[in-house]
Amino acid sequence: MRYDAFKVDGGEWSWSITGTRVDTGANEYATGAANDDLTEYVVASGDTFRGIGARFCIDDVHLAVINHRDSVELYADETILLFPDGPAADYFADSSP
Repeated sequence: MRYDAFKVDGGEWSWSITGTRVDTGANEYATGAANDDLTEYVVASGDTFRGIGARFCIDDVHLAVINHRDSVELYADETILLFPDGPAADYFADSSP
């Protein structure tokens, strides 16, 4: 899986996602559960962005960006996005009030 985010003609951000969504199975740092279409993931205790990224073949930095994180801290039972839906600008914009 490969994410690319780019500006179209210097305008709005756009996503390009290539590859097939895949779940390689739980690992030491990704034991939570994904939904059927692999768009969301429920974090388990001890999960990390790096572990989740390895499990779903997604770069951990992109996971943090699309989930508006400026830290790597995850909490058990929270739901994070695995794949973006909508304009890339929604994920790069400052989410603070």
